Amino acid sequence: MAKSRNSVFVSHNYQDRELVRDIARRLREAGLKPLLFEEEFRAGDRLIEILRKLMRSADAFLFLITPAALKNAWVVRELGMAEAFGPIVVAVTAGVDPQHLPAPWEGHRIVPFDQLDSAIDMLAEKLTAAGKT
Repeated sequence: MAKSRNSVFVSHNYQDRELVRDIARRLREAGLKPLLFEEEFRAGDRLIEILRKLMRSADAFLFLITPAALKNAWVVRELGMAEAFGPIVVAVTAGVDPQHLPAPWEGHRIVPFDQLDSAIDMLAEKLTAAGKT
């Protein structure tokens, strides 16, 4: 899968899919392309291969951190992959106190869900600036 300009991989727990639909809509409205695992995965696909392809093609990474996501080891695994694949990682919290996140999130930009639009604006600005160099 080739890199898609201004694409944002959205990491989340499946239980949070309603919030993710809202995030994807807002990303599209900002001119960004959301990359969602469930839109690419087909029966018979190897989960890790599809995940790697999507993440490798992303320009930025947005993590939805909820109580369900914190219980899911895949979200932390995806954080490690995101750190290897790209420099822009943003975590959006919903139902979680940003000050009480586990150690892997230290050093990353953390924003509460009610500031999602400003986080998306920041992503759009960074990706636009990166595209001009």
